[in-house]
Amino acid sequence: MSLLLTGTEELSFELSGSVREPCLELPPALSRPRGPLRVALTVFRMRGLRVAGLPGPGVDYMEALWRVAVLHEGAPVWLAVACDLDSALVRVTGRALIRYPVRAAALALAPTGFEVRAAGARLAVELDEREPAPPAPPAPPLVPLLVASGARLWRVPWAEVRPRDSERCQLRVSEDTLAGRTLGAITWDPFVERLTGRGHRCGRAVRID
Repeated sequence: MSLLLTGTEELSFELSGSVREPCLELPPALSRPRGPLRVALTVFRMRGLRVAGLPGPGVDYMEALWRVAVLHEGAPVWLAVACDLDSALVRVTGRALIRYPVRAAALALAPTGFEVRAAGARLAVELDEREPAPPAPPAPPLVPLLVASGARLWRVPWAEVRPRDSERCQLRVSEDTLAGRTLGAITWDPFVERLTGRGHRCGRAVRID
């Protein structure tokens, strides 16, 4: 896989959940698995995103990437349904190179939680570290990340470098009007993964249909 962009996620959060009645129309090449759709949300603060191999300071920004688990030719894939970005430059790049459905957003991240504002709505999550969370289940196998652009499907080359540190914490959602604007009424799982120093790799989207 030829990777194009590289950077470091200074601070990241990984949430998961499910939605029974998504406000989402899938492209014809994709289908829903049985039962509620599984949802994933990655929120991070990026440091130094740059074209791999080129010198320079890179670009700093914050992002929230929303995905749903669907099927392509009977195999599980992630479909990116919204990419909330606080940088106008990165929104242009994300739309042109990766085909993401981008939205202008304002984000705030701290070790104790995060906030995302986009599409006139808000998601605010706090971490509760008063009691230890149970161990995380084994990580699921990696599956392709797809985006739909017009009537076409594209695959996003994607890889991650292990973080310096990760911790599983209980979460409390203090406000969530953004999920409904994005996918529908999401039931969030009770735990969130907090990561620091994870390497970020992604490349130009490749058309697959």
